[in-house]
Amino acid sequence: MSYEYDVFFSYKHSPRSLHWHCEVKDCLEEWLTHALGGKSSRIFMDKESITTGDRWRDSLRHALKHSKCLVAIWSPAYFQSRYCLSEWEAFRKREALCDLGVKGLVAPIQYHDFEFFPQDAKQIQMTDFREHTSLLPAYWDTRDAVVLGEKIRVFAESVARIINSAPPFDPSWPAELLDHKPLQPSIELAKL
Repeated sequence: MSYEYDVFFSYKHSPRSLHWHCEVKDCLEEWLTHALGGKSSRIFMDKESITTGDRWRDSLRHALKHSKCLVAIWSPAYFQSRYCLSEWEAFRKREALCDLGVKGLVAPIQYHDFEFFPQDAKQIQMTDFREHTSLLPAYWDTRDAVVLGEKIRVFAESVARIINSAPPFDPSWPAELLDHKPLQPSIELAKL
């Protein structure tokens, strides 16, 4: 067994923001391929990777275990989702098992103000996309979308560094999905 994905793309599902998330993922995939020296990047996004008939919980667990890093789109709603928290927790546990020091396997994008983020999240360097989030598909035909595209290019270079320094695959990586209610934003996740 080995890694199947470079990135697990983690985001809070919302019909209104899905188009934005898909566009960001597609741009990241393109720039990441360049940042990896032309080698096709492989990004798991549940919307695209899980198909009719799949056991979606098993698919998520498999993808978590077989991805080198997590790109997380952080918003207050992200931290209220048990699935998003599960995805983040899986990579936090992997980081602890690998003793990576100050380096991590999570590359967060700030989608919204972080006032309601857990303290643990606030301590991780994020890339700020707040000025470039939109619920309108027409946004992608604006000058601002060009600026966001450049930010995604720079972000892809950071993600490529994480991918290239990921620890060797271990089939015992944690990948459990939380079955409890989401944590309250004020509760620290350090006690995972």
